[in-house]
Amino acid sequence: MAFLYTGDAIRVDRKGREAESLDNPALTMLLSAQESVLEGILNNDAFRGRGLTGRFLYSKPNSMMGHRPFDTPAIQDSLSEGYEQVLLALFSLPYPDPDMPIIKLGPDALAVYRQFSEKIERRLLTDFEDMPDWGGKCAGSALRIAGILHCVENRSAPSKNPVSERTMKRAVKIMSYFIKHAQYTYSVMGADKTLHEARYILRRLEKQPMRELTKSAIYHLCRNKNFKKADDIIPALDLLIEYGYLKRRSYYQATGGRPRSDSYLLNPIYFGE
Repeated sequence: MAFLYTGDAIRVDRKGREAESLDNPALTMLLSAQESVLEGILNNDAFRGRGLTGRFLYSKPNSMMGHRPFDTPAIQDSLSEGYEQVLLALFSLPYPDPDMPIIKLGPDALAVYRQFSEKIERRLLTDFEDMPDWGGKCAGSALRIAGILHCVENRSAPSKNPVSERTMKRAVKIMSYFIKHAQYTYSVMGADKTLHEARYILRRLEKQPMRELTKSAIYHLCRNKNFKKADDIIPALDLLIEYGYLKRRSYYQATGGRPRSDSYLLNPIYFGE
């Protein structure tokens, strides 16, 4: 699942076309899609290059398959009514305009946000290195979540009181959830090129009966993946070796002559005998 809500201003000013400007875009997008759909979005160069994928908050809930009860309890009326009242109160807030009061962070909330923001900034050089588009907007997303929580708690006049330390901590906790799911989404669903190619090769290997193949054979098996030459698949094969799916096998020609090409053994535990 992916959720987009940032509402950032949009500026488009390219040569040969009229400039476009949206100061207050009103767009909320919720996608509940199969992993293959999200994989396609994340591997779309236009989407990533223009910052679309970095603006989503991703969630991969655990599957309920095999654990779904036949009878499910109805949502309590009090919860439904309370939720409806919260939404109506939020919808009644004035639409943003230049004269609208600004929601500010209290000193303690600012300290929490500063600490979180600085931590995220350091992670852009480590575990966020492969998803800089998302990681670069992570701290801002936490601030927006804090603003939403603050408006829920102060529906009558959100700008009268500053955002509290408690609210900011709750926003950081919520963002920690989205961080883990974004890392899963970007790594497992193909945002990393080598990992995406390795997953594709693995799927192709699963559909054929051989348990030992040469690099050339694997290349031809995956030729529709736009590999230009056989050596292009080596990084993905090395990754599959690292994870234990494959094992490289070398052949030596003791009596001279051209040696037989190296091949790759498929792990029988995973692929079956």
